[in-house]
Amino acid sequence: MNRKEVISGIFKLQSNLNSGLKKVLSHPKYTKLQIKVLLELDNQNGWVGLKDLSSKLIVSQTSITRVVERMQKQRLIHFKVPPNDRRKILIKPSPAGNQLLKNFYEVVDVFLKKIDKGLNNNEKKNFQVIFEKINLTDFFSDLE
Repeated sequence: MNRKEVISGIFKLQSNLNSGLKKVLSHPKYTKLQIKVLLELDNQNGWVGLKDLSSKLIVSQTSITRVVERMQKQRLIHFKVPPNDRRKILIKPSPAGNQLLKNFYEVVDVFLKKIDKGLNNNEKKNFQVIFEKINLTDFFSDLE
C-alpha cells in the first residue's frame, strides 16, 4: 500500500465517521467535548465532580466549567452542590443527555456493522491491531 492509498483510506474513514457524527452533533449544536463529557459520565455511573472530570478528560477546569454550563443550559446534565462541600460541583447526565449519548452509540454501532460486514475474522483482528497502534482502540473494542 502506498502513501496515496493510505491517505485516501484515512479520508474515507474520516468521512464515514464524520457524516454519522454530524447527525448526532448538529441538532442542536453539540460539540465533541460535550460528547466526551457524556461518555465519561456514562463510564462513571452516577454523580461526578468537575475536578475528576477535568483530569479524566485532560481538559482544564476552566474549559470543563464552560462546557458544563453550556450543557446545563441545553438540559443535557443535572448538577448539584453537596451540602458538606459547597466548593464542589457534581454532575450527571439528564434524560436528554442520555438520549444524545444513545444516538451517538447508534452511529458508532452502524459504523462497526459496516466494518464487521466488510471484513473476515482475520482482517478484523488485523484492523483492530492497526487501530490499537494508532490509538483508536476504544472505538473498536466490539470487534473481537
